[in-house]
Amino acid sequence: MRKVTTKMIDLRNAAFVALMILLIAGCGGTEARNGVSGTVTLDGSPLVKGDILFRPAPGAGSDLASGSAEIIDGKYKLPEKPGLTPGDYIVRIMAEEVVPGKTVKVPSGMVEGQFDEVPVKENVIPDDFGEKSTQKVSVQNGENVFDFNVPKRK
Repeated sequence: MRKVTTKMIDLRNAAFVALMILLIAGCGGTEARNGVSGTVTLDGSPLVKGDILFRPAPGAGSDLASGSAEIIDGKYKLPEKPGLTPGDYIVRIMAEEVVPGKTVKVPSGMVEGQFDEVPVKENVIPDDFGEKSTQKVSVQNGENVFDFNVPKRK
C-alpha cells in the first residue's frame, strides 16, 4: 500500500485547480466573436432610440449566446467583444415613443397620496420585428453589417 504524502495532496490540489480553470474558461469555447453593426430605420427615417437583440435561432445550437446593442440615431454596434459567434440569429427590435397628449398618474414616491403625471409611451415596432420577430440573420466570421427598414406599427 502506498503512503499518501503532503506533496501528493498538493499535486492533486494543483491538478484540480488547473482543471477548474480550464472548465471556467470554457473548453472548446475558442469560437471567434464577431462584431455586428448596422442601421435601423422606422418608416424610412433613422430610429431615434431603441434596442436590438440577437438571440439564437431555433435549431441553431445551444453554444450560441445572445447579444444586444442600443440603437441611437438609427445606428447600432455590437463590438467584437462581447460580439456574437457565427450562426443564425433571430433579431428583435424594441422602441417606444411618447403618445402626444396622453399622460398617466403615478405615485410620486416623495409624498404619500401625491401623484405625478408622466407621458404614456407605446411600442412603435410591429410584432414581426419585435415580440414575435421573424427577422433572421446569419453571423459570419469577420465584421457583419445588417440594416433593417422597419414599417411603423399600425
